[in-house]
Amino acid sequence: MRPERIRVLPLGPFDLEAPAALGGMAQLWRARHRAQGTAVAVKVLTGARARRPQFLSWFRTEVRAVAALLHPHIVMVFDHGSIRTETARRSRGRLVAGSPYLAMEWASGETLATAPLPRSWRELSATLSVLLDALAHAHALHVAEGHRHER
Repeated sequence: MRPERIRVLPLGPFDLEAPAALGGMAQLWRARHRAQGTAVAVKVLTGARARRPQFLSWFRTEVRAVAALLHPHIVMVFDHGSIRTETARRSRGRLVAGSPYLAMEWASGETLATAPLPRSWRELSATLSVLLDALAHAHALHVAEGHRHER
């Protein structure tokens, strides 16, 4: 007998399709906006961290910081909230009820870690220009290391 496969998990207007990556304090899911049919990335605070006030505070700060950044080379935030009990139950332990989530634009393509090394100074310069432009935008809004600093 094969174990039952976890189907799409409903989360607000999104359907979580599959885990895409696991980081230090959160898991990234590939999802789809149900009405629009567009790909979305949903970052969910994971495990025991989902219950610790310090991590919840960091996560909420990150949501506010990223939501303030409107730039063509920074993902756009669509929504945020908490995992509902029914979604957590249907996930069979993969999600914790009450865990905060952040839904954002799905960034397709490669990461800096997986992209081929630039073959020329021109390619390297173009990549750095894009990164530095996005960083300058964040800096101008007083966002540093994922935290928005009020003036």
